[in-house]
Amino acid sequence: MNSQLGHNLISLKTIDSTNLYCVRNLQSLPSGTVVVAENQTNGRGRNGRHWHSPKGKNLYTSILIHTQPTSQLTMFVSQAASLAVYSTVIDFNLNDVWIKWPNDIYINQFKVAGILSECHKLQTDSLAIIIGIGVNLNMRQEELKQIDKPAESLGSILNKKIDVNHFLQQLINQLDELFHEIETNGPDRIYTLWKSASPIIGKTVNVFISSAERVTGTVIDLAYDGGILMQLASGEKTKFLAGDVSLAYEPK
Repeated sequence: MNSQLGHNLISLKTIDSTNLYCVRNLQSLPSGTVVVAENQTNGRGRNGRHWHSPKGKNLYTSILIHTQPTSQLTMFVSQAASLAVYSTVIDFNLNDVWIKWPNDIYINQFKVAGILSECHKLQTDSLAIIIGIGVNLNMRQEELKQIDKPAESLGSILNKKIDVNHFLQQLINQLDELFHEIETNGPDRIYTLWKSASPIIGKTVNVFISSAERVTGTVIDLAYDGGILMQLASGEKTKFLAGDVSLAYEPK
């Protein structure tokens, strides 16, 4: 990645999805492009879920970077992205902020942000990584109830309006620093920070591999490659690289 994030900023009024916009324009958009929209008509979360995207309320953005298949960014981009959102939220002096594996941001038991990363091959044999980020900033309580899982917004918690553009700039700065560190010094510190922000080690959780498959076990560790290591009730130890975690505890 040779381009500073945000040097090419595309602001849209309404789009189906900022990630889909990047996919359609993959070959022409330069590395470092940031796409932001006021409204998404088909916002997407992980596993094909719908991302509720009311107009002018929240941050809906996608960041596009070009990298090589051998770059460590390809493995650690999701860790860096979730850590960047986490750090930006922390800067509002909020407590009980944590990362729910693999890359959702929660305040207490309420989701405030999600990340959808996608990787595509370019004609040059390099890779294009699209990092879609949605952050609930200014939704009111009655709007938050339309989301299918317990959710919060920063503005609702702080009882003030959050400047979307300012939040985006702070987030871009955080991402730029983390990506630069991975490329310059390697991912060790980012992995350590990401792991320490997720208080699930030693807890019993459910991992939903699909809508019809659930695995219950105790979290042993969060692996270097972003996977979750678990010990099942049978005593078997296994690792999952993808899935949704359902938590039955209060983070401390």
